[in-house]
Amino acid sequence: MRIVNLASLLTGGLLSFFVVVMLVRGLWVNLFIYSFFAVVSFIPIRLNRRQRPIAARFLAMGIIAVVLVCLEFLMQGESRDVFLVCLMLLGLFLADSRKESVAVFIVAIMIFLVKWSIPSFINVDAIPHESLVGHWVNLTVGSIALVMIVDMFKTDGHRFEELLSNSNAQLELKRAEADAQLSIMQRRSQKLSAKNAEAIAVNRDIQDSIRYARRIQTSMLLTKEQLRHRLPDSLLFYRPKDVLSGDFYWFAEVDGFLFLAIADCTGHGVPGAMMTVMGNNLLHQIIGRDNILGPAAILMELDRHIVGLLGQRNAPGDVVNDGMDMALIRIDRGVNVITFASAKRPLFAFHGTGGDLTEYPASRQSIGGQFSVAKSFPEMVIPFASGDTLYLTSDGYADQFGPKGKFLSKRFRRLLQDMHRKSMSEQHRLLNETLLRWKVTEPQTDDILVFGLKL
Repeated sequence: MRIVNLASLLTGGLLSFFVVVMLVRGLWVNLFIYSFFAVVSFIPIRLNRRQRPIAARFLAMGIIAVVLVCLEFLMQGESRDVFLVCLMLLGLFLADSRKESVAVFIVAIMIFLVKWSIPSFINVDAIPHESLVGHWVNLTVGSIALVMIVDMFKTDGHRFEELLSNSNAQLELKRAEADAQLSIMQRRSQKLSAKNAEAIAVNRDIQDSIRYARRIQTSMLLTKEQLRHRLPDSLLFYRPKDVLSGDFYWFAEVDGFLFLAIADCTGHGVPGAMMTVMGNNLLHQIIGRDNILGPAAILMELDRHIVGLLGQRNAPGDVVNDGMDMALIRIDRGVNVITFASAKRPLFAFHGTGGDLTEYPASRQSIGGQFSVAKSFPEMVIPFASGDTLYLTSDGYADQFGPKGKFLSKRFRRLLQDMHRKSMSEQHRLLNETLLRWKVTEPQTDDILVFGLKL
């Protein structure tokens, strides 16, 4: 667009100069021709301003070519080779492609050959012409135009070289910055990879330790087969939240009594599992070694040991407020009596054929935790008959969440009411299906332990 504008400006300016010359010399025909082409020469500039560069370029090429042809005939061949050179330069500077340049060159050659072979094919005798002076004026102005165009190209070339050099320098600077950033990112990535590998190794060690702790915890509990062998008509529904559980069950037969306990320790996972190991060992010690057989006395002794082991008699700021809730029963089959003592966990029982649920309340105090001299775990003596069903549970089942909210103790008691007459295997299936239907996709929120026994 700049070249077209410059060519149009030079052409129009040159023709305007000749308009003045023709006016002075009184060559009225030439004056009219120069005036017409002078006006038309400025039209490409207007087209470029209206964003029509292709039309402007072709119009400029056509105008200049026609002007050169007219000048050639008006000068009656005195321009010699200037006409041919100007048409070639026109093709060089204004053509947008190689095809257009070649086309202009061929047209120039054809016009020159026609002029050379038939110099009089147009009668210009009646048209005043410029003579040799016009030839030299054309040559001079054309040379100036050529110098201006070449200078414009050189100036643009230098400017673009400078811009390119600056752009290259900026690109090199940005490349150096990018390389530096890449080096920093690579070092960070290496450090992150090393830490990630270390974390993976640590996590693998932790998982291995947890799995080994799970085997230890499982080994201290009776298996379902062992429980069914000692208590044929029993139910064990045991669902730890994590690999390790904070709930545990305990069974022993001492001096003709059957002892059965379920416990819900503080927390779950590793902390809860440590409490289960402690509680399991202390029950063996208190009942098996120390031969303390009263349920209330057993819970009191268990509380004393845990408070001592965890340092819970110290100042309040040093208290480790861990402990457990427990339901403990002692079954005396000789006289058909159950002795029950508890720490915040009730006993559910169905007596006789009526099928009504009886809930024996629990004490309001946990085992362990903050030390209190006023702790007590009262005993209840409960007669039973053959066919009665007992349930000892942690609070995990009732505390499970689903889309409808918490399951709650009320629904749990209703579930026990609906299923207690069924076989223990069927009850296990109902507990599992009810839990899955309630939770849907919600995660398990606590350890679950339900132990049932038909006497």
